[in-house]
Amino acid sequence: NAISPGNTLKPESLHPKPDVWNFEAADQYTEFGRSHGMFVLGHTLCWHNQTPELFWMNENGEYKSHDELVETLRSYIEKECTHFAGKVDAWDVVNEIVAEDGGYRDLGWVKAFGGDGAEVVKLAFKFANQYCPKDTELYYNEFNVWRPSKLAGVVNLVKMLKAEGLRIDGVGIQAHWGLNYPKNQYVEDAIDQLSALGVKVMITEIDIDVLPVSKE
Repeated sequence: NAISPGNTLKPESLHPKPDVWNFEAADQYTEFGRSHGMFVLGHTLCWHNQTPELFWMNENGEYKSHDELVETLRSYIEKECTHFAGKVDAWDVVNEIVAEDGGYRDLGWVKAFGGDGAEVVKLAFKFANQYCPKDTELYYNEFNVWRPSKLAGVVNLVKMLKAEGLRIDGVGIQAHWGLNYPKNQYVEDAIDQLSALGVKVMITEIDIDVLPVSKE
């Protein structure tokens, strides 16, 4: 009774070139969900991957100025939230921005903003709060949340947003796991710590590897 998209709502699919917007596949996806009474997820507004360089670079191949970056992020989120208003029930506002050590991954938007991942997160949720309907839930989505150091980073992210007075309704824990990892206790600790912050906790993108992974 719920669906999430593979690629149709990612930036490279919706806005591949400065003067091109492609909503056909995304509209088919949302219409399918609505017509079947399903919970429809939008994935994702802000991510370092599958996002064209036009979001960060100018025509000369240089990073845009700070103000230009803010306006690019704002205008994109405004267009998405406006176009899909009433068509999606929730957005993954920011996806995979926390590093394994609990800091921010210096990729995509973070790198363009000079390494200030906190500003990227706050701006993305600020604009999502501003332009999405109030009944649209706003999520943060991440993998390896079971790792204590990364969990601490996600917990800090949620606390930061709440301290800023910005709404965040839930956190998605991507379950890229194996038959022998992670320990159940790590997963339970992540769920407990996040739910204690007053947000919903989802298990997303679940897949279980049947082969051992030596690094784990």
